[in-house]
Amino acid sequence: MVPPKPTLEELLVGHPHVAEALLSKVLRASAALIAIATRADGTCVTVNDAFLARTGWSRDEVIGASLSTLGLCLDPATPAAMLAELEREGPVKGYETALRTKSGAVLKGFCNLDAVELFGAPHVLTAFHDATEVLAARD
Repeated sequence: MVPPKPTLEELLVGHPHVAEALLSKVLRASAALIAIATRADGTCVTVNDAFLARTGWSRDEVIGASLSTLGLCLDPATPAAMLAELEREGPVKGYETALRTKSGAVLKGFCNLDAVELFGAPHVLTAFHDATEVLAARD
């Protein structure tokens, strides 16, 4: 019998520098708008370049701010609803939502959320997939 292949998580245990480098590359390479925020109060700890490019916010404006304070979600009830679903059912996939950019433009798409632990504290990883044009054609 062939032993099961280790998962990426298993391979990275004990190799924090490799994990950090991999995370950095994934964030840079992704077209999704990615943000990591504290679970306690939603303070943003990092976002990727795609997030900054599509929303128009600068890194200095976003890091340390709560995403709700920025008025990012078109519907202010959405973050609480997504977090409730995350707590109830685990990772959230394909939650249809809309974001407001700094200029006021609306991006429509699908959000994925997952719980992550950073530095011993709970955080939420959010990836928004912009589908504005596809959804406009559908509607």
